[in-house]
Amino acid sequence: MVEKTKRVADGLADLVDGLEYHYPGEVNEDNLDQILELLHSNGMELPVVASGLYPSEPGQMMKLAPTEAARSTPLRFVFRAFSRRARTGLISEPIAYVGSDGWGSFDDDNIVGTNFFMQTLELAVVLQDVGYGSKGELVGFDLYPYTEDPLAAVRRSIFQWDFIWDLASKIDREALTKARERVDAIGAMQTVYAALGLDREHEAAVIRRRQARRESKQRSASA
Repeated sequence: MVEKTKRVADGLADLVDGLEYHYPGEVNEDNLDQILELLHSNGMELPVVASGLYPSEPGQMMKLAPTEAARSTPLRFVFRAFSRRARTGLISEPIAYVGSDGWGSFDDDNIVGTNFFMQTLELAVVLQDVGYGSKGELVGFDLYPYTEDPLAAVRRSIFQWDFIWDLASKIDREALTKARERVDAIGAMQTVYAALGLDREHEAAVIRRRQARRESKQRSASA
């Protein structure tokens, strides 16, 4: 895992603030110091440690195991993980995951904005409206690229998320709020699409192009 951390840091340190690890499969008492040193040397942090897989003994991989002894095993691992984080000062701020595009009947973990661009834009709007990030809250990317280069997939997700975030900031909140209060779906869409470039000027250009095509067909028919 230390070598993997180095590879990720070399390819993403200019964009990524930190990495998430699972305890104990990815980060544990044996490699934590090495991973922290490597991350810090690249200006990165370890903001999130998730509870990962537990020992592969029969009946001990689920919190709903049939016996108290079996149920207590994963709980001890979780407690150990959080205790370790507390001792090292690695207490993270809340985190919202945006990089799981494609969730429906299966968690595809696609690049941000792949399938659900508008839903991702809406998420950005909501996060901005509640002030998410103003107190150090994090944005995480839950990705599992099947065919793409993993580092390239992360970089593309970050660029596209920041682009979507910037688009969300351009949406006229007052107009959107009034459309919502009127239950005006068309008005709400008009407000959102205006931020994407579909403004009155673009609508006028669409009308001119269609009129020009109609006139061209009429001239051709009469020639």
